[in-house]
Amino acid sequence: MGILSLVFIPFEEVWNAFRWWYGAGARWIGLLFLHEVRMIEERDHLLTWARNLFTPMYGDSSIQGRLISIGMRVVVLGYKLLWAIVWLGLHGVLLVSFLLLPFIAVLMLVTRFSLV
Repeated sequence: MGILSLVFIPFEEVWNAFRWWYGAGARWIGLLFLHEVRMIEERDHLLTWARNLFTPMYGDSSIQGRLISIGMRVVVLGYKLLWAIVWLGLHGVLLVSFLLLPFIAVLMLVTRFSLV
């Protein structure tokens, strides 16, 4: 094993790690994010709640029944939307953190071993 191969092996390994991180790894974390978006819809049924917003509950077609139905559904839909936004925000932070982590690691190495 020559001296050049000892120098270039670490660079090749780092290059392969970056290629995986921003290739297959980024694809995996992106698919995980899209899966979570689909799971929020399947779990909370947001579109069904929005579609049935003006449908009377329990078949009560009176004015009071319709107003109570709309009020209840607006409250429940608002609650579900709030938690869906929080959950997507947390997964968005995870996605951005995953993409920025190698740059942060390189920045920490450079600042740690800089001669300044």
